[in-house]
Amino acid sequence: MKNLKKAPNNNTNPLRIIAGFYLLYLVYSLVKDWQRLDNKVLFGIFIAIFTVFGIVLIITSALSLLRNKNAQLISEEGQDEEKAEEGQDEEMAEEKSGTVDTELADVETRSEDKDLKNKQ
Repeated sequence: MKNLKKAPNNNTNPLRIIAGFYLLYLVYSLVKDWQRLDNKVLFGIFIAIFTVFGIVLIITSALSLLRNKNAQLISEEGQDEEKAEEGQDEEMAEEKSGTVDTELADVETRSEDKDLKNKQ
């Protein structure tokens, strides 16, 4: 069977944070109207449950959002470093080919100089 439990992705984390704040708003509304409530024990239980779930939703979603953001930044930095290393490798290859071309040109010049000296 597939693992049905998945970590929330970046798309759902903001919605989960909003849902957490909504639960805390419901708690605020219940506390504000506490005097007018008939069954205070039942609503006290709802206040406790909504408070715990609201705070847990906000904290876990915010931490997950930050972890995903940091992981994304780290992977981008790694890609930038790889590109920089590839660029350095290409520059070194160009320098090496440039030195080889220069050396070939020097050898050709020397052989031409020798040919001229031999003709004289």
